[in-house]
Amino acid sequence: HGHSVCQIRPNLDAAGNPDDPPDVLAEMNGRLIGIEVTDLMEYVSTHMTRIFWGGRETIVKWKQSRGELVFSWCGPALDKEEREKIEGEIRANPNAFQGGYAMWSLERFQDRLRAIVKKKDRQASSKKSRRARVQGKQALELRMRGLILLIFTPEPDLQDNLDEYVGKTKVAPPENFDRVFVMGDYLPDSDSECHPVFEVCLSL
Repeated sequence: HGHSVCQIRPNLDAAGNPDDPPDVLAEMNGRLIGIEVTDLMEYVSTHMTRIFWGGRETIVKWKQSRGELVFSWCGPALDKEEREKIEGEIRANPNAFQGGYAMWSLERFQDRLRAIVKKKDRQASSKKSRRARVQGKQALELRMRGLILLIFTPEPDLQDNLDEYVGKTKVAPPENFDRVFVMGDYLPDSDSECHPVFEVCLSL
């Protein structure tokens, strides 16, 4: 929207910890801003995924045993045909499912987006308080003129609906972030030569 972001560099004020907001500092229209980058998903395990099917949530885990994948299921039961279909897809391409959601709905996307904004806002408040105590008037917050949260998602099931889902979602305004964006994955066969980025509506 006519904004030029430049001079992007790692945030040394965060003591080299990528979990401390913001991850990077940049200049927008000549002013110092912070950009915190995070994932929509929390990848709790490389050998499990959550399945959402007909309003139900269950978890499937897998491991290698004698050269084959062995599966275990936890949560509301899927019928045999559904389980076999999902297990076949995982066997064909385990990396596409590791840690992620197999099925997304608008409601699931909204719940996850709001949860991650709330979590990152809480972390930013804690970091801001610590910096103010230690650095006083030199605290980073007094030098920045804005803080942006950029949420990345490579989830394959979300890419086609990302624009629509973001457009239908409102998030309570966070205390520490001025603007929130969702960035999709780069799609080589799309018209665009960059990652699609959509701004989240911050409204009560």
